[in-house]
Amino acid sequence: MVRGSIEARSNGSLRVHVSITENGIRKQITRTAHSPQEAERIRTKLMHQKYEGTLSEQPKGTLDQFLDRWLSDYVESNLSPSTYQGYQYIIRSHITPAIGSMALKNLHPEHLQRYYADKLKAGLSSTSVRHHHTLLHKAFKQAVQWGLMQRNPADAVSAPRLRKAEMHTLSESDVDSVLRSSYPEYYPLFYLALFTGLRRGELLALRWSDVNLPMAEISVSRSVVPLKGGKYLIKESKTPKSRGTVALSPSTCQVLSEHMEKQMANYARLEIKFKNNTLVFCHLDNSPLKGNTV
Repeated sequence: MVRGSIEARSNGSLRVHVSITENGIRKQITRTAHSPQEAERIRTKLMHQKYEGTLSEQPKGTLDQFLDRWLSDYVESNLSPSTYQGYQYIIRSHITPAIGSMALKNLHPEHLQRYYADKLKAGLSSTSVRHHHTLLHKAFKQAVQWGLMQRNPADAVSAPRLRKAEMHTLSESDVDSVLRSSYPEYYPLFYLALFTGLRRGELLALRWSDVNLPMAEISVSRSVVPLKGGKYLIKESKTPKSRGTVALSPSTCQVLSEHMEKQMANYARLEIKFKNNTLVFCHLDNSPLKGNTV
């Protein structure tokens, strides 16, 4: 690796590798790029620093550069795809525009406290800002472990206090309006949502094998997680609280029964085999409906 190397990654990003020797120990410096041109610029810069003797395992950089590296080198390989996407959104939509240009070494607790206050004033909920605090705390903890920071600045910052939002429920006429608006394509899905309280992801992951119409109940054990590019992940529920059996009203059983008959008739007409693991709400290829569309 005399001139360094560039490695393509499955998520479309690129990794630039340059080897150095510090205190008689051979080490590899790694940086992340998002285009071949950026990768070449980074490799040229690293090689220049290497020949000048200024290249170190502890890079000097901005917060957004560190967070980008943290996403690609730690979050993507250690946390779930949905967590990765959530963190990526928070970083690129909120943190980077606000304080991303700050040098990592110059970041202090008061900068984070001001960032939280500004986000609350801009209308972001206390719950959302607490998510930002959790993200930054985890990232800076990793920075300390990597030797990029002496201490975690988020340790000295108070996360916003949770403020309970007033609950707004649907009236009987509201329920009728929702069901009329969803007819016919989404009527069964919204009917089940309204009369069971299931989450969107749980509804979209339901299979007919989870539905027991004679016993008037459904088993909830999975959820659909949307990913980038129209892809999705169906994951098993992690905790007993998120798994269980939900009772169905007689009218809900009737709606589901009619929905099953219609779905089976459509499959038979198109010569598609109807199976127990067929999703209750899906496209003809048994892929779940898109969450954002629903």
